[in-house]
Amino acid sequence: MMSQQTAEANKIMLMHLETEQTANLPYPVECNVWVVEPNSSLLKRGLVNSVSFNPLTKEMIYDIVEGDSAVGAFPESRLAYGPGCSVSASIDEKTVVSGTVLQYDPRGERPKYAIMSSTGDGTTHTFYEGIDARRVKYRRTSLEVLVTKESTDSKSSEVSTKETNQGGRRGSTVSISTPTANSRAVSHGGVRHHGQALNFNVYLPSWLFDPLGSDDLFVYLNCPRSNSPNILSSIGERNGCELETRAGIEGPAGHFGHAHVFIRSLRKDASKDDLMRAKAELEDALVDFMRRDNARGLLFYDIARYNGMLHQNFRGEFLVVQQRTPSFRGFGAFGRNSFMTIMPLTSGCKVGRLLSPKLLSEVRRIGCRVQFVGQQFRAVSQWSDDHACIVGSRPKDVNQAAMMIADALTD
Repeated sequence: MMSQQTAEANKIMLMHLETEQTANLPYPVECNVWVVEPNSSLLKRGLVNSVSFNPLTKEMIYDIVEGDSAVGAFPESRLAYGPGCSVSASIDEKTVVSGTVLQYDPRGERPKYAIMSSTGDGTTHTFYEGIDARRVKYRRTSLEVLVTKESTDSKSSEVSTKETNQGGRRGSTVSISTPTANSRAVSHGGVRHHGQALNFNVYLPSWLFDPLGSDDLFVYLNCPRSNSPNILSSIGERNGCELETRAGIEGPAGHFGHAHVFIRSLRKDASKDDLMRAKAELEDALVDFMRRDNARGLLFYDIARYNGMLHQNFRGEFLVVQQRTPSFRGFGAFGRNSFMTIMPLTSGCKVGRLLSPKLLSEVRRIGCRVQFVGQQFRAVSQWSDDHACIVGSRPKDVNQAAMMIADALTD
């Protein structure tokens, strides 16, 4: 066993890499990752916060965080691409596709990924499963490159602007129990066709579930009401589909992966819009479950972030997602085609600067709105830590507004 003195010496000798220096690494800064437990099927979600080089072992050491909490420091061999991460994959010797990660299975001698790939116009999506992990690589998105280029002319920020999943009731450990069969299915607009039935999964944020494993949310959605069916049945009846809660993706021996709601059309002539209306009603039901808590913006953001096959995701200094507008005062003008991001805030941040008329006017000038959540803003949440929910009509405007807020905190 390594002595404490040796461990400290190795820690001191680590060479820290600047963010720009990690761009060509397999897991650059802000990359979504899974941390793989040795000799186990347990995974922990996280985000690359920084990277260092250990000259003794010749290894890259990745500092992983989840929201505001540290997960730990791990070598490259312990990491895998996380859900929603942009990747390219070699399907065969002649075919390379770009897409986003949906699932990762660490079991066996050759771990495997499932990814969703889309056409340039976003109208057709293809689901690939059982891809050898050695054939999958990180891919920078075009907007990521564009925003990074534009940001070189703007004031840099010292505030951490990591994609976050902050919140006080979050569990981040997933137990995988069974593999899926290799298959390929073509879908349109993120909706898969199995026979004649359109269907898709809506993956849910883990913080909606009690960390001790309580199934209160699923009970809420499935429990019959007086003189009426349960919430999911009511949504299904109104939209010609059925909704089913699942603890994960179904495999030969059970379920594994993220908790989600499976939505399947009951009509042969159904369209994607029919199922998306059901999804919108499901989101409203989740807001009611939270008792319209001020974290509903975070809820909408995380749903879009977890379901990249249904929502466009744009990565700049902040991760911006396309999602309908949360029901905050003054946000109604953006409607279904809004873009949003979440910026974590510390409890001791400079409230006066964030609420200054000048800053809020500048944010409105570029077509955005911001809702600050936290006790210090008189908008308490029982579900999340302090954060800012920023909404606009264009992803680059939302990213710019977030940078304005970051600058206000560092001036």
